[in-house]
Amino acid sequence: MSQILHRIKSINIDLVGATLSVVCGIHCVVFPMLMMAQPMLKDNFFFGESVEHAIILVSFIIASSSFTIGYLKHKKSLPFLLFAISFGLIISLHIGIMQMEMLLMPIAGFLLATAHVYNHRSLH
Repeated sequence: MSQILHRIKSINIDLVGATLSVVCGIHCVVFPMLMMAQPMLKDNFFFGESVEHAIILVSFIIASSSFTIGYLKHKKSLPFLLFAISFGLIISLHIGIMQMEMLLMPIAGFLLATAHVYNHRSLH
């Protein structure tokens, strides 16, 4: 059991967050193109709103916990600023307040990945 806890503690949450953010950005670029092929695909799981909501929720939880821990150690607020801009864009686009989703969603994902990289570098 202690070996499992040690492995969990050794996971770099910023690496996980940055990777998830980049995957989210790629998803936002590729998703509109895949939507055209949706009628030909039998499995619609990846096209559901629930998948997008899950990605947003997991990204939010990872980022907020990572940046809180980072801020308590390095006292730099840039990761939180990038986090706020990124999630402001994501939520605004997702609920329809803003347009240009194909351009702005990948930018939001990559901004969040940048915040994770900056947070990680500030910790080391």
